[in-house]
Amino acid sequence: MKFNRAHATAVTAALTLNLLLGVGAVMVHARKQPGDPPAADAAFGMVDLEKVYEASDAPGKLAQSAAEIETDAQSRVDAMIAVSHLSEAELKEFGDLAGVKNPDAKQKVRMEELKDFSDKRGEHLREVQQKPEAQLTPEDRKLMSAATQQKRLFDKMIQILQADIRQQVAERIDLVKRGLIAGLRVEIAKVAREKKIDHVFDVNAMVTSTNDITPAVLQRIGKHGGKQ
Repeated sequence: MKFNRAHATAVTAALTLNLLLGVGAVMVHARKQPGDPPAADAAFGMVDLEKVYEASDAPGKLAQSAAEIETDAQSRVDAMIAVSHLSEAELKEFGDLAGVKNPDAKQKVRMEELKDFSDKRGEHLREVQQKPEAQLTPEDRKLMSAATQQKRLFDKMIQILQADIRQQVAERIDLVKRGLIAGLRVEIAKVAREKKIDHVFDVNAMVTSTNDITPAVLQRIGKHGGKQ
């Protein structure tokens, strides 16, 4: 049972497009910095934010972060699969501990303790299952019946866990992306101030403008390590 990385990758691509096309105006107040005199007339400009994004190092950083996030998600699922013989309460406790980014010594010990419980119970169950039918005691039969119910519960909990993790992955990737976009907006604002432009709109929100600062922004991010 594996975490669906293809789904996460598709979410990444969709969120990127939505974020770029849905930002609307990139508001920059070039003449509204502390100490600047008020402007009589506001100057407007436009920028192709999607082109800026693709030319920057943001896509590469996003891909790297997404891969790390997805790897972390898969490790959590794998950790849960390895403790399939825990009770419902123990599974929940283990899942919460597995979600801690930097567990302390006490949390690590508890995780090992829970895993040991699961391993020993699994070993005992296998020993019982290998017995001839005639040698099974009432306790053995009760254990096997409980194990069947436990397996159904475990499979259901894993499905819920995977759904939760998929949502968490999408949210974490979106947060990274927004940070990258915010960084590009800072560079756009710097160019706008240099060109004495008060307001800059994304080309998808602007009807027309002769002040297209996209080339200047591309040049700026290129100097800062962006792709050309």
